[in-house]
Amino acid sequence: MGRLLLLIVFYWVLLLENGTGIFNFILELGNGLEIRPSLVVKVALLFVNILVLVHFDKNHKIPKYLIILSSFLLFSTLLVLLINPSNFISALSVNLHIQLMLNIILFIRINTYSNKQLLVFFRHLRYFALANAILVIISYFSPFLFSGFEVFNPESDVPRAFGIMDDEVSVFLTFFLFEALISKRYLQLILYAFAILFTGSLGASFTIVILVIAYLVFAMKKTKLNLYIVSGLMLIILSTSIVFYNSYKDFGIFQRLSNLSENTNEKSASLRLLSFQVAYEMIRERPVFGYGYGNYGKSVINKYKPKFIEVGEGKKFDGSARIIMSYTFNPFLQIAAESGLVGLIFFIWFLVKIIGSTFIKFEDRLSDAYHLNLASRIWLIVFILTTLSANWFLPSSFLLLLVVSIVGMNEKLKILQIEKYPEETL
Repeated sequence: MGRLLLLIVFYWVLLLENGTGIFNFILELGNGLEIRPSLVVKVALLFVNILVLVHFDKNHKIPKYLIILSSFLLFSTLLVLLINPSNFISALSVNLHIQLMLNIILFIRINTYSNKQLLVFFRHLRYFALANAILVIISYFSPFLFSGFEVFNPESDVPRAFGIMDDEVSVFLTFFLFEALISKRYLQLILYAFAILFTGSLGASFTIVILVIAYLVFAMKKTKLNLYIVSGLMLIILSTSIVFYNSYKDFGIFQRLSNLSENTNEKSASLRLLSFQVAYEMIRERPVFGYGYGNYGKSVINKYKPKFIEVGEGKKFDGSARIIMSYTFNPFLQIAAESGLVGLIFFIWFLVKIIGSTFIKFEDRLSDAYHLNLASRIWLIVFILTTLSANWFLPSSFLLLLVVSIVGMNEKLKILQIEKYPEETL
């Protein structure tokens, strides 16, 4: 697997760092500047890239969309010096971490030399996903087995379990569930499905529904046999749902759906709406270039905490601050709040470009590489369009890590296909 092993190490270090507390700060400098083991590995990934580009091989190209987005984000953060100079260091810290995450696209692109090497790397990503799916299932049935388990049981008594990755694990596993469907790994698919079910995630469940529809429309072969199979499965699922309704109606996700329909002020939904409103007000105040990239959390504190204190609700703000001050629940809203409508245009353009990187022509449509590419393309489109109540464009987000890994793999697959079929491949 070569240098790609370093990226696998990063996945596990980040998981253990965030989920278990095994790794603590190496050095805390204040103002959001913290040196953690995960940061050391990310810097090592950047160092390897620099060595390859400057010393070992000067023929590699950096994707233009990476250069343009990274440059704009840096410009946006520099604006913090004009808007809130005291917040600049913390904003720069956020920017640094995002730049290092984007660097992973380039890392995979320039440090992979064959389809085999890439597929071995992806196999290790599967192992990582399987481990997290198993941890979710264990934490659901044995929540007190390990102190690092994230288990949520609110006032409505809806049990939810996340293993040690936190609630990102539900959407994270949708990619591997979909890839298992594409590559016909049905046992893994069932495992992922149960794990996601036990998280009780409405967003991940909606994403899965859209992915299944996309699979039926764009990926499944249109044969009579497949039509019969799908029709039969749908009939079985519908019949089972009706017959056993009383057995599962109080289970996780179904109870959450019921709670939402009966109580529109459900805590999770109301907090999301609150974060949306805060971001919307910030966009109205600075619509062009926003408050500066990385300046969202500090700006929320500076702007809204005095208003809470004025009406004697300072403690209430401190309680809600964990939810509303760090980020909004929507990546598009937060980019617009931090970098204005100009930044939103850059961000959407970046998303279009990374989706475009997955459009690759394959001669062999039975290969594992083709299955990976097909799963990547459909999942990325569905993920971007459906993950609207969770902000994934964050420095330590496993969803951002997964996205940049997928894009990096497909960037390299495209290069390898062009080398293999230089005249036929687009």
